[in-house]
Amino acid sequence: MITIENLSKNYKKNIVFKNASVNLQDNKITFILGNNGSGKTTLFKCVLSLENYNGVIHFDGKPMQSERQNIAVVFDDTPLYNNLTGRQNIELFVKNNLFKSNYTYENFLSHELLRKKVRNYSYGQRKKLSIVIALLKDTRYLFLDEVTNGLDYDSICFLKSEIKRISCNKTVVLTGHHFEFYNEILDDILLIKDNKLIHLEDAANRNASEDETERGKILEKLYKENF
Repeated sequence: MITIENLSKNYKKNIVFKNASVNLQDNKITFILGNNGSGKTTLFKCVLSLENYNGVIHFDGKPMQSERQNIAVVFDDTPLYNNLTGRQNIELFVKNNLFKSNYTYENFLSHELLRKKVRNYSYGQRKKLSIVIALLKDTRYLFLDEVTNGLDYDSICFLKSEIKRISCNKTVVLTGHHFEFYNEILDDILLIKDNKLIHLEDAANRNASEDETERGKILEKLYKENF
């Protein structure tokens, strides 16, 4: 479980979070919902100790530093080594043998493309490489920020099924603007509003229980109600 207690964060006079507390359950897909500038990416960075903040954030009762090897993250601009090939980037970032022994993402990111230097990749290809690196790390926690940006339809379909598959033994936290994609995979929703974190549990069941015209549109509905 990820425990956030009394999180406060501000940039000079701009208050992002004020004494915000929430628990994120294990083996769930939690979507962070908020409008532009509400602090979605800032929350990621606080949880990952990439930003200074006040409060306590623990992973199963432990500080992030002790769980760093159990965490993988994909940001919209995840840094890669441009002068190395895709394969070399994977070998550098992934410390296990899954790439050499069990590379199952050929249809998502081909071996042919992995032989090319990353400086020649398109934005979408860079995003795919970042996703593959995160998946191959096989960590307990996975954070995905705007993960669908730059992906084509086939890649989005693959990613959707892959996230659902791995969530049985991973805690997945994600955010983005492609609501249609996230509606179909989320379990819980974390709402950022008025500098607080509001945890909406069992969002998947609520999503399914909507009438036929609204089914699968839980994020759109919540967004309109709150922003």
